[in-house]
Amino acid sequence: MLRIAVCDDDKEAVVRHKSIAEQCLRECGCAGETLSYTASENLLYDITEDHFFFDLILLDIEMGKLNGMETAREIRKKDQDVVLVFITNMAQYAINGYDVGALDYVLKPINYYTFSVR
Repeated sequence: MLRIAVCDDDKEAVVRHKSIAEQCLRECGCAGETLSYTASENLLYDITEDHFFFDLILLDIEMGKLNGMETAREIRKKDQDVVLVFITNMAQYAINGYDVGALDYVLKPINYYTFSVR
C-alpha cells in the first residue's frame, strides 16, 4: 500500500492535490492512503513522533512558518528514501529542490494530466 502526504498551506490546493493523487492511485489500480497537511510542522510531527512512513510527499515551497525547502531538509534527516515532489507557483525556487533530493517539481495550478504524466 502506498502512503502519500500532501502538504500545502492553501486548503483548497490540499483538497485538489489530494484528489489528483487519489485519482492516480485508482487508475493505476494501486492501494493507497493519502494524508493532508496544511502546516509543515504537522507533517514533520507525524514523521518524527508517530513514525509515519510515506512513499511520496507532495510539498508546497512557500508556506507559513516553515517553508517547503526547510521542511524537506528536516524530512531528509529522518528519511532519505521518501520521494519528494515540490508543487509551487514559483519556478525559480524549484531548482533548489535538487539540494534535498527532490524527484521533480510541478508548477501550480496542477491538473490531473500534468500530474499523472510525471
